[in-house]
Amino acid sequence: TGIVSHTTSASDPALDTNPSGGVGTEWINSTSGKQFICTDATTGENVWTCSGGGSGNIKPIAWYGARGVFAGGYINANTNTIDYITIATPGNATDFGDKTASDRGSGSCSNGSRGLNGGGITNNIIDYITFATPGDATDFGDLTVAGGYFSSCGDGIKGLWGGGYNRSNTIDYVIISTFGNAVDFGDLTVAREVGAGGENGVRALFAGGGSSNVIDYVTVATTGNAIDFGDLTVARGLSGACAGCSSETRALFGPAAAANNTIDYVTVATTGNA
Repeated sequence: TGIVSHTTSASDPALDTNPSGGVGTEWINSTSGKQFICTDATTGENVWTCSGGGSGNIKPIAWYGARGVFAGGYINANTNTIDYITIATPGNATDFGDKTASDRGSGSCSNGSRGLNGGGITNNIIDYITFATPGDATDFGDLTVAGGYFSSCGDGIKGLWGGGYNRSNTIDYVIISTFGNAVDFGDLTVAREVGAGGENGVRALFAGGGSSNVIDYVTVATTGNAIDFGDLTVARGLSGACAGCSSETRALFGPAAAANNTIDYVTVATTGNA
């Protein structure tokens, strides 16, 4: 029937499973009963399509882009400046345009073509830009609660903002392709600000903040309260903000101030301490 090889395992296949049979390889998860077929055997970036109507597909994150954008901040006063760089080419930033309001501590997410920048310590505004076209930001909608210094992340479809200054344990979300106000997603396990976000296209992580070492996670496709993932090796937040980034597999969390120089990592698919 076209199946070139078969594997049965207690877990799902991974992006870097790299099956010897290549495209057409079948993988059965004996724990969940799910069946996967390898439909792209690119080394380290395999795509495993789940037979259950496409639900649960395992594939690389698809919204990485060519430009990096930096919005707002504080230089003797709050600013509305948006800069950008071409990631593949080292060099100074170029002016992209302006935010709709001057502020600091906003959080961002994207779907690869559209970038959203939300909140700040004085407002709940969500702006958006189109990466390919430099220019001023346009109003997208509003967060449910004003504030800044979020953990922000998403899956390319939804954008999430967790915690933040004067926001307690609130998690908001929007559909990035659809203009409108944010909607309540659920709550973090611990109220905090100045944390960091990470994700793998399925799970979103909220780490540190408010001198906390707690890492929470949510499944982005399903609204609800966050669940404890594990702990950072070093608590960080107000005295030295937490900064994060991620790939399809790992999320890294490091300091954004001189409180310490520790960089932690977790495997996003597997709960546990950093």
